[in-house]
Amino acid sequence: MIPVLAIVLAPLGLSVLCVLLPGLAAALPALAYSATASWSIWMLYSGQVFDFRLLGPFGVSLLADSAAAWFVLANASVSLGVLLYLRRKSYPPFFHSLLVMLHGGLNACFLSYDLFNLYVVIELTTIIAFLLVIHPMQDRHLWNGLRYLFISNVGMLFYLIGAVMVYEATGSFAVDRLTHAHPAAAALIMAGLMVKGGVFIPGLWLPMAHGEADTPVSAVLSGVVVKIGVLPLLRFAALSDGLDLTVRLLGVGSALMGIGFALFQKDVKRLLACSTLSQIGFILAAPPVGAFYAFAHGAAKSSLFLGVSGLPTRDLTKLKNAPVQWQVWTAMMIAVFSVCGIPLLAGFSAKTETFAGFHPWQVPFMTAAAVGTALILARILIVPLKTGPPPAGFARDAALLLTGFLLIPGVITGPFSSSEWFKAAGVAGAGWAIHLLGVGRLARVRLPGRWERLEELVGMTCVVLLALMLFGVRS
Repeated sequence: MIPVLAIVLAPLGLSVLCVLLPGLAAALPALAYSATASWSIWMLYSGQVFDFRLLGPFGVSLLADSAAAWFVLANASVSLGVLLYLRRKSYPPFFHSLLVMLHGGLNACFLSYDLFNLYVVIELTTIIAFLLVIHPMQDRHLWNGLRYLFISNVGMLFYLIGAVMVYEATGSFAVDRLTHAHPAAAALIMAGLMVKGGVFIPGLWLPMAHGEADTPVSAVLSGVVVKIGVLPLLRFAALSDGLDLTVRLLGVGSALMGIGFALFQKDVKRLLACSTLSQIGFILAAPPVGAFYAFAHGAAKSSLFLGVSGLPTRDLTKLKNAPVQWQVWTAMMIAVFSVCGIPLLAGFSAKTETFAGFHPWQVPFMTAAAVGTALILARILIVPLKTGPPPAGFARDAALLLTGFLLIPGVITGPFSSSEWFKAAGVAGAGWAIHLLGVGRLARVRLPGRWERLEELVGMTCVVLLALMLFGVRS
């Protein structure tokens, strides 16, 4: 149990040292990130499960199993990639301190297994993420951060009310007591987690927040921070058939909605953010196998966000006429291939497991979402190339590291059956073919901006909460 506590507490201590020893601020986080990666790999290899409870139903409960290990490994891979990216930039020690503190908070979120402790650590990571979002301290970053903080707090207010209802009904904050409380409690808790996880309509804050943040912050937000609301939903799905069905429905809705919004995006980072909204849906659509998909998506999406810094322009309408350096394109191509489910990459293994875990009614919808994923990412993939040295903003070492995290699991786990390979090629090929037919021109259509206004987001979240109370959550 000591290693479990260490990957939570050690980053907090190292974050203080980053400020006290500014000369080591770029090196100290590597200790925390490497330790987290080593622990998660060991957990996955050994298959052990640690269940730690303090003060019974009233206190802290931690659960370290294979699902938590995949999420923790995603945290480690994204953090290491961002750290290598920052080596080429001049960020202050305080920024490194916030990142390593966030790393420990995220580990705590993934290991927490009681409703109240989970609330506390999620709020902690929200505050740290807010400070990272506003880091450049420009007007647009300040508004983006305040908007993120406000909508997150609204969601967590719902969550806290639901957690209190569970305690009132059962005398415990244990996660497995959720089904013994009134269904409204589960609806409130799930609505709060949907906001934090960027799931379906309550997650529509995500494109602006991730698109406007600084490059390394966008990579951390999309790669791992949104997943603090996803793992609890996966655990809830295992409690009852009713909760499982609700989570699957939310996953399908989020997967399709994210693709729909991505088709009309003109900015590369907003396109990737909408893709995250869709990929979160894939994680939830098959809860028993969603953890591995979360890892594969985290490594790939952070690589894509970091690669954006090497593009000549973020405007997708101009990118098709602006040659991209082949080194940047290669790194982003591997990440795109993984998200699209091309063989020998982690995304292919994750998608194969996910499709095997779908109920029959989900298959046509999620197949359409998989084709849509290839369609929207083809706008980054099918671009003119040029030779020469990579641009100054491109972090080659970060790209190589994240590529390794995508290749090694894919090569080890497979699958290697020809039928699965042909299926993956057919889905990706269909998406790329549709792109070549001119669907990318939808980016010229400007969607109404009302759906991103703060008051609209809060209102739509309340509507979704009401729908969950009336129809969605049944034990």
